Amino acid sequence: MSVIMAQNFQEIEKYWNSMSLVEYATPDNRLGKSVNGLYALKHPQYGIVYIGKGKPIFNRIKSHYYATKGKEKAPAWKQFFEYVTDDITVYWFEVDHTDPIIGEQTREVLERLLHIKYKPLFETLYRKGMRKELPDIDQAVKEVFTGKYT
Repeated sequence: MSVIMAQNFQEIEKYWNSMSLVEYATPDNRLGKSVNGLYALKHPQYGIVYIGKGKPIFNRIKSHYYATKGKEKAPAWKQFFEYVTDDITVYWFEVDHTDPIIGEQTREVLERLLHIKYKPLFETLYRKGMRKELPDIDQAVKEVFTGKYT
């Protein structure tokens, strides 16, 4: 990955492709259906709420869209994506999976670096692999933004 590409990669809102989650998840969308790489979901109030990777990313993003509609079985995902349903923007960055240098391990490292930089709300609320439903998500979100969430 070149230095210029690496710099651009870190600036999600400035350099990544984007569109609304609703537009992206429509059956008519032909953008990114075979694209591999990283993606981020941004909420207008909470900023970057989720960062992930996929091969292809379209399927992963579509599953998040369905979660906003209550079509999710995992309790934490269902709770979170029902909470942040409004005006989500999808950003995506293509990473060529056939490139021997930028393989799965590189995508994992890049994803982790983005988590450190952006501190997505989902990872903050449901961290350390604990993917249980929160007793009071409203209170937990308030505590995240006041620095009191432990």
